[in-house]
Amino acid sequence: MRKAIYLLFVAFILLVGCQEETQEAVENEEKVIEQEEQKVENLDDKEQTTENESVSLDDFDLPERTKGFFWSGTDGNNQFHFLGTIHIGTEDMYPFEEEIESALETSDFLLLEKDFSSEEAKNLREEYSFYPTGETLEDHMPEGVIDSVREYSTTARATFNQLNRMKPYALSNAIFYYEIRKKGLSGEYSVENYLTEKKPQDTKIIGLEGQESYELVYNQSDDYNAYMLEKFFNNLDEQINQSVKALAGYRLGDESMLTSINRTVDTDDESQKYEQMYIDNIMVKRDRIMADRIAELSNEHSGKTFFVAIGTAHFFNEGNVLELLEDEGFEIERK
Repeated sequence: MRKAIYLLFVAFILLVGCQEETQEAVENEEKVIEQEEQKVENLDDKEQTTENESVSLDDFDLPERTKGFFWSGTDGNNQFHFLGTIHIGTEDMYPFEEEIESALETSDFLLLEKDFSSEEAKNLREEYSFYPTGETLEDHMPEGVIDSVREYSTTARATFNQLNRMKPYALSNAIFYYEIRKKGLSGEYSVENYLTEKKPQDTKIIGLEGQESYELVYNQSDDYNAYMLEKFFNNLDEQINQSVKALAGYRLGDESMLTSINRTVDTDDESQKYEQMYIDNIMVKRDRIMADRIAELSNEHSGKTFFVAIGTAHFFNEGNVLELLEDEGFEIERK
């Protein structure tokens, strides 16, 4: 998932040096040659770490065991463990630190955003990912967005007709996962997949979200979807770099490296409403859905241990899942 989850697309201001002016200064004033050469070196360094650099996991000093983001608590009725997840990964990032692995081994239930082993979840994903027969992306998106899709299809393994069948959010997801594989990362090694395979056989998986969440994420207005798709294509390279950095931050347990957990809209132009819609739909409203379902499940059981594993962004900033549960009487602490 996205969450994958469902990251915010980040645009950075790139620092570009003017080397022609530097060379002119060198020619006119020999006495400042050394000073100007140092300027050029500094500007080149900036360019390498911004515009021209492709971020790699090899750029980071990563631990043998992934730290992640982990909390434990209780509502007085059941024991809970909360692990923020990331929907991409690498095979060598596992196992987690021992405390997390032990918590999973002793849990009665594994609660995920969605249980994709269920037929219901599979059918919902299919229904919300593709347009019905006779309807395509071209029927909903402006020409500029369609041109971007058509251009991208010339570099991918999918034809334009195949991409044209996909709804906007599903399309951006598919492209993202295709591109992130070029960095050696894959949804195949997501935290959810690892937990599903590693859990004890008798630990039951329960999905916290259903059709209501699909409506929030996939069924939005054409104007909103056009804005998000245009932004996605314009910032794809930077989004991939930020996702690599986010995975490094996840392995290190450093939330300062996760731009996707930000819930602040820092623009005052006409795009503000779409940015706020994104935050509300992807995070805020889904936080409430999942928190309510967790509380409901706890009321249905007693003396059990629940391992809750959902996108890390749902555990940070005001109004997150943990805060909502604490409002319901849960006592939770970060480990």
